[in-house]
Amino acid sequence: MTTFYLIDFDRTIYDTIKGADMMIEELSRVSEQSAETIHRQVQESDKTGASFAIRDRIVDLVGEELAKKVEERFVKRAQGEAMLLDGTNELIDYIRSQGSPFGILTYGSPRGQEMKIRSAGMGDVPHLITDRSHKGELIAEWWQGDHFTLPAELGGGTADQLVLVDDRLLSFDGLPLNALGYWLAPELSVFDTVEHSPQVQTVASLREVIERETKRLTH
Repeated sequence: MTTFYLIDFDRTIYDTIKGADMMIEELSRVSEQSAETIHRQVQESDKTGASFAIRDRIVDLVGEELAKKVEERFVKRAQGEAMLLDGTNELIDYIRSQGSPFGILTYGSPRGQEMKIRSAGMGDVPHLITDRSHKGELIAEWWQGDHFTLPAELGGGTADQLVLVDDRLLSFDGLPLNALGYWLAPELSVFDTVEHSPQVQTVASLREVIERETKRLTH
């Protein structure tokens, strides 16, 4: 059986907070006022848990030409930093050791997400950027009755089973029964009581995903 792993990006494997802070620092070299504005907006977004398209907001403030310069400096700087969250490399190594394909399925602004993926040194990983926050509904459209047909952005081909790892519960909405989800929720004491689909398992870390998958595949 071929299993394809879909991994969310922001806050799942990518240090979104660190990335935003670095982007704001680079923006401050161009415009202190714009950097302060973005900083406030990021803080407000963090309070509500909403997604924040930082590159798009920077374009709104300073224009595309200056935003591109900020992006280039940010990506160059970030590539020398550790931008991936704890357990990411271990999860990827585990998936590869199983001989399974994987890709990134991320929600957000195309230019902004491409920028962050490159900054993390993952530009060569197949990735699909979607404007649909309910990723399960998108995945359900790939089901052909006895297999999943993967979009070209994720390498094409087919898979018998899909596994989605994501930090947002709403991402799993509409997930078909023949797919498995791991909801990354470190604060289990708070989130474990939230009702969710039976094929979505709550995990506290990416390493726990490895543990759960090891048990599942050996039974």
